[in-house]
Amino acid sequence: MPTRGVDRVRKRGNRELWTEGDPTLKGRMYLWLYRGENLPETHRDRFSILQALHLKTGRAYALKEALAELWGYSSHGIQ
Repeated sequence: MPTRGVDRVRKRGNRELWTEGDPTLKGRMYLWLYRGENLPETHRDRFSILQALHLKTGRAYALKEALAELWGYSSHGIQ
């Protein structure tokens, strides 16, 4: 499941940030587990700010979203 990978990266990144005294990812776990189209409107601004920080978690999330699009791709084929 792709969200497991994102969650592992998030946990590792959260630990690294906490050792530096930065609580940026505290309380943000569920934001990263949503699919992009399912993210509630009330959380979109906060999530955009997190994505702009260019964290490893953000890269893992972007990869998960890209792979989900690839997985859902269907070709009509050449006739």
